[in-house]
Amino acid sequence: MPLFKTIQEIAQYITISSASTASPMPKSRGAEEDYIKPVLGDALFASLQTQVTTPPITDIDLLDKVRAALAYLIYYKELPLMHTIITESGLRNVTSDKIQGAYRYQYEATRQYLENEGLSALEKLYEYLMANVETYTTWQSSDAFTRLNKNLIKTGKDFSSYYYLFQPNRTFFALQPVMQEVEDFYIKSIIGDTFFSFLKDTTSLSPEEKNVVDMLKKAVANLTIHKAITKLAVKVRPEGFTVQLASTDRNPASENNAGADQLEQLHQETYRDGNAYLSKAQQYLNNLASAEVFHDYYVSSFYQDPLTTITDPNDCIRGIYAF
Repeated sequence: MPLFKTIQEIAQYITISSASTASPMPKSRGAEEDYIKPVLGDALFASLQTQVTTPPITDIDLLDKVRAALAYLIYYKELPLMHTIITESGLRNVTSDKIQGAYRYQYEATRQYLENEGLSALEKLYEYLMANVETYTTWQSSDAFTRLNKNLIKTGKDFSSYYYLFQPNRTFFALQPVMQEVEDFYIKSIIGDTFFSFLKDTTSLSPEEKNVVDMLKKAVANLTIHKAITKLAVKVRPEGFTVQLASTDRNPASENNAGADQLEQLHQETYRDGNAYLSKAQQYLNNLASAEVFHDYYVSSFYQDPLTTITDPNDCIRGIYAF
């Protein structure tokens, strides 16, 4: 049973013309699976579904937040097949002698509006869950919550202190797989898994360790943005960096977003800045590491003694080479 049972329930969140008991329900399962379940986790989603199917509904506030996002995202996902229908003889426009189909610009503007409102409501859902995490223990033990807390940077708010995000909680969740790649390929490759896990999971760090974590977080944030530009459908708005549900070749006139040239410049700058912070962290570690400070790093193969003299083989050549 879907989280909406009637069209009138959907119409409480989104304006629908002539929403009556005879109006057909849009298919909602796809939107629930794609956009809601990844946020709630399987157990909490199943609990809400059970309450809707067999009342009473005990999580009224949570269901309201979920439905506020789901209403828009259902129509965002279904709009292509509402605008154009599939028949046994091919595609047909939804037009008649009384109803004119929407023009392309109207369709695109409406779908963008549905996406924007749906994502805004998803951000509010994240905020609600985080503010009430102790109440929703099934969410706290879910894979969805684990995914939000498995990295060096653990929240959208924390990420935004290093690189500003629009709708930080939702955008952080979308960026998390890319951030995981950054940690695996860039961070662990210079400090090792053991020391990285210590910095990530230890709550009481020394001042020196906090300095390293700060530099590494700056590197992670910049390199995550760098990789996300080519891997995800991103936008750079005046309010910050964000991830959309799908890429589009045209932006609404009301939105001021970075163009392709600006994105390419950002792609290069974040790579340069991320690696600069990474080099700074590595130098800091090598200069201070000892048996007492940064012990796990000091005893690892990743430590490089700054006093070690590296000899250039070319400086040792005493003969003459001739063709």
